[in-house]
Amino acid sequence: MTAGGGGAYCIKDPQATSAAGGGSAAGGTAPRQSLTDDKLVPNTTKGNLADPSSSTPKKKPIEWGPVQLEAIAICRQSPKSKKWECNGALDNQIIVDEPTLESALARQHCKGGTWAAGGPNLKGQQWEAYRCGHTLGAGDYDVAKRYGLVVARRSYICPKNQLGDGRCSTPYDGQDKR
Repeated sequence: MTAGGGGAYCIKDPQATSAAGGGSAAGGTAPRQSLTDDKLVPNTTKGNLADPSSSTPKKKPIEWGPVQLEAIAICRQSPKSKKWECNGALDNQIIVDEPTLESALARQHCKGGTWAAGGPNLKGQQWEAYRCGHTLGAGDYDVAKRYGLVVARRSYICPKNQLGDGRCSTPYDGQDKR
């Protein structure tokens, strides 16, 4: 509904005016009053009153693959050049050219490897064994098997059908039996 000039106008609600103390605001309108006195009213629509535990999705149990042994690398430092070489899951390094043990281990996908007793003696030189902290991946060499090493190796378990190269670092503690 429009008044003579084409502009809109408001109609005062007598209940709202009296609830606000009988006065009106300077513009001729009463202060706004909520029908519920600004109290929160619970939502009573269907579906929102369901048991809260049923709204939480059920966590699907993880399907585990086979238990796997840890990847091992063996390394040695050249007495002449003081550079390093490692044989590991990726390859047998044939050139002694790594400046540090850490870089030689990283080259074999064994970054942060920890020393393990039981390194072999190859061609009259003592090599040191290092545990890599993850399983062997697809196509990786098992250095311990290749050289017949008796090294303390941790066991790991990977989720079945995981994406990637097959390496994982979940220590095995019987979680597939639970």
